[in-house]
Amino acid sequence: MRRRNDPARQSLRPNQDRVRSLARCPLAHRRSLTSVTGRIVLSLSFAVIMSVAARVQIALPFTPVPITFQTFVALLAGMLLGPGLGMAAMLEYLCLGAIGFPVFAHGGGIAYFLSPTAGYLISFPLAAALTGKVVQTLGREDVRSFGLAAMVGLIVNYSIGCLWLSAITRQDAWMALIWGVLPFIGLDIVKGAIAACLAAAASRMAHNQWHDRPGS
Repeated sequence: MRRRNDPARQSLRPNQDRVRSLARCPLAHRRSLTSVTGRIVLSLSFAVIMSVAARVQIALPFTPVPITFQTFVALLAGMLLGPGLGMAAMLEYLCLGAIGFPVFAHGGGIAYFLSPTAGYLISFPLAAALTGKVVQTLGREDVRSFGLAAMVGLIVNYSIGCLWLSAITRQDAWMALIWGVLPFIGLDIVKGAIAACLAAAASRMAHNQWHDRPGS
């Protein structure tokens, strides 16, 4: 005999799918942000936060790469917005800098993309996208999943940044590592862990708000 479809069970499926989607990108699936306008505002907000993070910097005397909080924001964008919207936010940030807004660590303009540190900027959209994609693939909202996604994003950021740094300065790979990775890797791991904790907390809040809504 064929099993009858249970209407009650079928009615639960959209809610269950909705809850799972919250874990994959907690902010992008909020009801107030599912419209085109809401998503544009959200991505632009992260682009603005990114520009503020670039201005909070610490220059090091032995490397052209400063310490900033841009990597932290790029990873967080991927975790909270998902791969598509996270990448869009980072691309919007780069476009703002390219047209002349002083949103980068040392100003703005299209010529900035010929600087030794431009590789790190160029890597941010891909880093955010892959960070979000890892979270989406794992489908969980715990700190471990977000932390693993952050490590993937950091690898992308360092790889593209170091290759660019080596090419522009005409230094070998070892010198690029000394200038562009070794002074920052410890702090970036800490920033990735903090981003993972914040993303997990935001995901739990979104999950709880969905369950607390009438009819959920």
